Amino acid sequence: MKNTKLIVKTKSKTYPIYFGNNIVNKAGWLIKKNLPNVKKICIISDNKLPKLLLKKLIKSLKKYELKIYKLSASERTKSFKVANKIIEQLLNDNFNKSDCVIAMGGGVLGDLSAFISNLTKRGLKFINIPTTLLAQADASIGGKTGINSSQGKNLIGTYYHPDFILSDISILKSLPQREIISGYGEILKHSIILDRKFFLWLFKNGKKIINEKNNIFLKKAIIKSCKIKCKVVNKDEKEKNLRKILNFGHTFGHALETYYKSYSTIYDINPRYDATDVEASIAIAGTAEAGGIEFLYRFKKNKLSGWLSYAYSKIERTVDLNSDGIIWDEQEVYPAKYDKPHSFNSLMSYSINEKYTMGLTTSFGSGQTYTPVIGKVHQTSAYDGLENPYSNFGNIFGAKNSSRYPNYFRVDVSMARKMKLFGIDSELKFQIVNLTDYYNVLLYNWDHESSPSKVQAYSMFPRIITFGWEFKL
Repeated sequence: MKNTKLIVKTKSKTYPIYFGNNIVNKAGWLIKKNLPNVKKICIISDNKLPKLLLKKLIKSLKKYELKIYKLSASERTKSFKVANKIIEQLLNDNFNKSDCVIAMGGGVLGDLSAFISNLTKRGLKFINIPTTLLAQADASIGGKTGINSSQGKNLIGTYYHPDFILSDISILKSLPQREIISGYGEILKHSIILDRKFFLWLFKNGKKIINEKNNIFLKKAIIKSCKIKCKVVNKDEKEKNLRKILNFGHTFGHALETYYKSYSTIYDINPRYDATDVEASIAIAGTAEAGGIEFLYRFKKNKLSGWLSYAYSKIERTVDLNSDGIIWDEQEVYPAKYDKPHSFNSLMSYSINEKYTMGLTTSFGSGQTYTPVIGKVHQTSAYDGLENPYSNFGNIFGAKNSSRYPNYFRVDVSMARKMKLFGIDSELKFQIVNLTDYYNVLLYNWDHESSPSKVQAYSMFPRIITFGWEFKL
């Protein structure tokens, strides 16, 4: 396969992308050609890459002083902790602005390595050797660097372009099918955005690209995908306008967040607790699992803006009531008190003019779990039989948290007017909470004095009208 070169041109930097088979073997020669002053090189490599591949790179760089880091290509690696550790080591090793960092891995290590290169000595030389199809076709181009924060992915970063990119097509032979399909999806995305003919070509040759690694079809798809991204980046380097179209799919993907957590020890009310048994334990230890998925969509169109969110979750607790190590009883596995499978919320704001704004908020969610009362029993005290015996009725409970309150629903509307009062910016607000006066149940209370027993529902709050005046000092 003949080597190919593609030039990326932005306002801040121009750099080449080299494509070919076994082109890693030429890394040293390409560095000497493009970066003649480099003396020290730090290689940040994916720890799951084939050992032979890293050996090829090291052999090509035998004339340079090398520092090698093997990292896990997980999102946890993209952190201040990891970045700071490597930066401190580079400073200890006296790396200067003419020295170089090489990223050898997928998009995760590419983002991290570029971030480190940018911050160290206000900018080291940087070379990206992408080893996944996704990185070769997209992630390695454009200059975005980034690490993650507790608030979300890629929220901390800069723009820092590599000095050149080395895309070795032969590397892709070692990738599992799943990684190839993932990268092909990104290539397909680029075609949908800007090139109808390319999309039709991909549709026709998709199987050849996915199933026949290291072939002319795969190389053509990668180069064409890179050209599309380069075209966009060249026109809008800092994502002020046009480049936002490349986030097609990513915005959705980042908003779609999943979570899972397990708890080794939790305490709950014993499902078999009997108040009449003085030796009974009111609390019991167990385990718990929580998992779910969340989706958030933000929008703004002309005078209308807002967001929509949906969450599905499941929180389940397990206790060993019989202490026999066997979990079988329906009382031993049950949803937690605050388990609410479905939750939907929306907020919309409409600016009528510079002074007036209308708002609409909608909430819907599954009802909270509770343990139902399925019967009653007459209990007497030790003084039963005396002239004035103390007696009462006790509840007979069903399975732990086996019932749910009705679904929660609420609509709030508001109106706000901006104004000045004594030269101070203020906002006069009017709001109707629970516009539909929906009866959201807070709890049930069972009355055993009647026969049969009656249950009474208590609501959270009725329709409420509020006024407010907010001052911005």
